[in-house]
Amino acid sequence: ILLASNPDMADNTFAFFKYLLENRRGVYRYTWVLQEPKKVEQYKKMILENIDINGGDLEDINFVGKKTIRGLLAYIKSKYVFTSNGTFNQILFPKTQIVVSLWHGMPLKSIGCWPKMGDPSNAVKCPQYLYAIATSRLYQKVVAEAFSLPEKQVLVTGQPRCDLVYYNKGCFSKMGIERSKYSKILRWAPTFRSRQDVKDITDGIYNNSFPVVDLKRLAEVNHHLANLDSFLIIKIHTLDILNIKKYGDYSNILIIRNADLLNIGCQFISLLREVDILLTDYSSVYIDYLLFNRPIVFLTDDFDAYNDNRGFVFDDALNYMPGEMVNDYDGLIRTLHKVIVKGEDAFADERQRVCELMHEVTNNFSQNLADRLEM
Repeated sequence: ILLASNPDMADNTFAFFKYLLENRRGVYRYTWVLQEPKKVEQYKKMILENIDINGGDLEDINFVGKKTIRGLLAYIKSKYVFTSNGTFNQILFPKTQIVVSLWHGMPLKSIGCWPKMGDPSNAVKCPQYLYAIATSRLYQKVVAEAFSLPEKQVLVTGQPRCDLVYYNKGCFSKMGIERSKYSKILRWAPTFRSRQDVKDITDGIYNNSFPVVDLKRLAEVNHHLANLDSFLIIKIHTLDILNIKKYGDYSNILIIRNADLLNIGCQFISLLREVDILLTDYSSVYIDYLLFNRPIVFLTDDFDAYNDNRGFVFDDALNYMPGEMVNDYDGLIRTLHKVIVKGEDAFADERQRVCELMHEVTNNFSQNLADRLEM
């Protein structure tokens, strides 16, 4: 089995790997194809912190660089390939090989070879997969179109990463957050606007800051959170150029990157179950969060620009976003007071409606996939 993700050792691929290691011992040999092979010791720590194996079992796992001859040979020799972002996309795999796209979340924004809004010529070449996964029949159709697959080859299994929301492993304490000190924990998960790895690719409007909140106003947000006895975790998107910025220290805000999670051996999705309120925009994480039917606040100040630049998989995307829509800083502060202090939540029924459309499978996600593939 060959496995790959971006960032390395994360998301649906890591969650499915965890299931196989714990439930199919001795059946398969595993190779992780890594973008940053120099971090292999940190990746081993991630495995030992989150998977029920011992150090000796690591000897059965190979780690190779993606852009290497060894990586290419491992790909060619593998019976199964599981990837969350695409691996060796332009190489046609043999008919005996089972290549599965696990992707990295059910999409609201356009993915795969889906054309950008208003200009079908912008469609990229489709990656080559034998199967992909979805969380419902609604998304089965979306994913099939995104990756140019027959619908029968998009397996409605749910996402393996959602198994990890029930597996925290003390991540809050590892980040120095004492959960009992706060009435509410919030998480902010903005998707990327300007990419760190590719020049001149910008989705929506990039103002060298977060949506709605200029970086200079983070201290103000921190002050409001302190008064509300609440704590905010901001997770910067893997690809966003904001990863390279330096941020101040705040009493009630923690800004984390993937490197921080790797250092403490935590998966980002494992934090989700302990979160009381989610702030986001067009990130797929809100679709996972629907499983808990808790308040979601959408920061949508660049909705029209994002629709024009990147596009959405639904013509009426707002109909699939069940929560308060915030378009400016003052609106955000008012909404936080309303949700945290007054406990107002007018979207519970709407969240349930959207959840039922997006989640026909609500548990045993990795097992469902293994069973469908007869592994």
